[in-house]
Amino acid sequence: MSVVNKLKTAAGSTARNIGRNISNLNINEWNNNSDKILETFMRMSFEQNPEARKDLTNTDDSVITHKNQQGIEQDNGRFSRLLTKLREEFKSLLPDTDSIKIE
Repeated sequence: MSVVNKLKTAAGSTARNIGRNISNLNINEWNNNSDKILETFMRMSFEQNPEARKDLTNTDDSVITHKNQQGIEQDNGRFSRLLTKLREEFKSLLPDTDSIKIE
């Protein structure tokens, strides 16, 4: 099975392990582009899963964290920042309920 096919179905930690074993990977190029790639995959996941997207937008303005069992923020907060960014993006697409008049 190709690396690409493995990554299509891999969970985050599994994908990370697969990535670490890619030969000839340009680490600098990956580091320069990984945030955008992760954001794109996260967006696609939420677009394909409306229930998860609703759960995300329903967090309102709560602080999103991604901590390990010791309570330490993972990945320097990148995952949390991307979730927060996507939440705001998806919330901006929701209808403005304040402007709806009920008569």
